Amino acid sequence: GGGGGGGMIHELLLALRGYTGGLFGGSGLQVCPPEVPWVHPSESGLLARVCRLGALYIRFSDFIEQFAEHVPPPAPPHPPQEAPQAPPGIYLRAFCTGLDAVLQPYRQALLDLEQEFLADPHLTISHVNYSLDQVRFACLQVQSVAWDRLPWGTEAFPSHRHSLQYVEELVITTSLR
Repeated sequence: GGGGGGGMIHELLLALRGYTGGLFGGSGLQVCPPEVPWVHPSESGLLARVCRLGALYIRFSDFIEQFAEHVPPPAPPHPPQEAPQAPPGIYLRAFCTGLDAVLQPYRQALLDLEQEFLADPHLTISHVNYSLDQVRFACLQVQSVAWDRLPWGTEAFPSHRHSLQYVEELVITTSLR
């Protein structure tokens, strides 16, 4: 049995929400030190897996925070003789909205875990991993479909409508699961 297991789960739940520090410091939600004495070797792999998902969530959240609010507002309509153009930033804002919707089940899973933890401080890492597995797919899909493919300059967004449509479809299909 490990001393500090409950404290670690509490720290882990905070870190997964973006409040890193203590045992879960460093960039990318690393476990510091990598070998935690009271974590059984079979669970340290699960811990790393949970941390990778948390790091992804934090990366997406930071992106939304950075761009959702700072996108220039749509320009006034053009005179009719000009070809209509999408206002700059509209795709970026749509992307942020979609991304935020994809992250919602993750936030909900964390809230549920926090409630469970309050009721039972002896939650295991495997239980945390199992709960987050239900939402992992959506986060990984966004990463592989949109995140890793889009050139992350705001100017590049209008030319990537198809990727963003895909993200929208992804949001719809994951919310229906």
